[in-house]
Amino acid sequence: MANYTIPLSSEEEKALLWDMVSIQEWAENAVFNKARQCADEICCLALEDKTHTILTLAEKRQLRDALDAQGIVLTSVKQIPVGIKRQIVAAARVKSAAERQAEFEAGLP
Repeated sequence: MANYTIPLSSEEEKALLWDMVSIQEWAENAVFNKARQCADEICCLALEDKTHTILTLAEKRQLRDALDAQGIVLTSVKQIPVGIKRQIVAAARVKSAAERQAEFEAGLP
C-alpha cells in the first residue's frame, strides 16, 4: 500500500483547520472518493470494450460467472460489488494518465 505526504506551511494548515476538523480525514476521503470514481470509469471502459483489449473475453466471462454465482444482475457499474471492481481494475490493461498525456504530446493516436 502506498503512502503519500503533503507538505503544508503553518499558514496553509491553519487555513484548512478553519474549515475542517481533520485535514487527514478530509484528504483520505477526497482520495478514496476519487479512487472510487476512477475504478467505476475503468470498469465501464473494460466492460464496454468491444475489442477485448482492456479485459479479454475470457476475463469478462469469469466476471460474469462470478456475478451469476452470487445471483447478481447488473443494471449499472455502481452495482458491481467492491471485490469484483477490484478484480476488474487489477486485470484491466489501461494506461496511466501520464502515459496518455505523453502519447498526446507525441501526437500518437
